[in-house]
Amino acid sequence: MRKVYTSLSCILLLFSALSSAYAADEESCNRKYDYCMSSCESQYNQCTSNNDESYCKQQYQPCIQGCSNTRDSCLSQ
Repeated sequence: MRKVYTSLSCILLLFSALSSAYAADEESCNRKYDYCMSSCESQYNQCTSNNDESYCKQQYQPCIQGCSNTRDSCLSQ
């Protein structure tokens, strides 16, 4: 019976370690996404200082989409 408990403990520790690794990876992906989005926002703010807002929104969309795609790709690895 002791072997069963030892085996279960090892399995739980392994699962916990894997969960922590995934959480760290997800956190890393989220940080990269936030950094990317802050860059997009900065570009948008610079654009609106000299251009029409609707024009800047059109220019801003590919940047947002790129950040989302990069995050999705990061999470799928």
